Amino acid sequence: MVEDIVNEIVFHTGINKETILLMGNMVLNNRFYKRAAIAKKDGSKRIIYLPDSELKLVQHFIVSYYFSSYKFDRNIVTAYIKGSSVKNNALQHRFNEHFLFIDIHDFFNSIDFDLLLEIMIKIFKNYDKKSLEFLLDICSYKRKFVQGCVSSPFLSNIYMADFDNNILQAIKDFDTTIYTRYSDDITFSSKNLIDNSISLIVENGLKSLKLRINYKKTHFSSNLQNVKVTGLRIKGNGFVSLDTKFKKKLKNEIYICLHFPETSKDLIEQVIGKLSYLKSIDPYYYNKLNIKYW
Repeated sequence: MVEDIVNEIVFHTGINKETILLMGNMVLNNRFYKRAAIAKKDGSKRIIYLPDSELKLVQHFIVSYYFSSYKFDRNIVTAYIKGSSVKNNALQHRFNEHFLFIDIHDFFNSIDFDLLLEIMIKIFKNYDKKSLEFLLDICSYKRKFVQGCVSSPFLSNIYMADFDNNILQAIKDFDTTIYTRYSDDITFSSKNLIDNSISLIVENGLKSLKLRINYKKTHFSSNLQNVKVTGLRIKGNGFVSLDTKFKKKLKNEIYICLHFPETSKDLIEQVIGKLSYLKSIDPYYYNKLNIKYW
């Protein structure tokens, strides 16, 4: 069946068979990646592995052709699927008053290849183990689902599917509690105080997936005026917006772009990207800026 899959990929992507087989070789496929370091907020560096254009094309094809039949609940899984976003994630919690934020430590690098393969075998019964293993090898760097692989986000949601369902079942005992997961950011909210036992439920669930909580980024909160869910501020009226610091910085950058002709192309592109993001989150404020500056 691997032979059939290779032929399908060749037919749909136009990439030759020898290259596809190399991509699926867990020892040799590192030649298709470029190592890069990107700055984190704390000043440290995050290492990512960027697939070349051919491997990126094949990874896109694999997810869309072989795995996209699996459907997620967009009210629960709010990252990496069409129709979901950080805004969608925050909106689920906008009318609650008490919050528990849990972060998963080193999420992508901690996804276990063999465990994911077992999960995939149960879900995608039309494919044998060898075929799924071959597809996952193409979608990983030395069997790690690293940041940079275009397939890693979707596969991470598959990896967490049973965990998400189990958490939903567990919180049925806690009235008004809402659960969402945006990649490695887990959010619980409730109109009532959140029971401490939920943390233990999450810890045990993650342990079964060989994952663990990042306690440095895990905390309770009950101050509605200052609560941020996946980077978005929730106001007392249930309105979701970006914080004041982001808006002030954006206004300053717009002023620079409009009044200084020597403004770098990079800054202009960043401002355009931020405006697009602002429009998706807070169209009312975006329109205010549009009227003011244009």
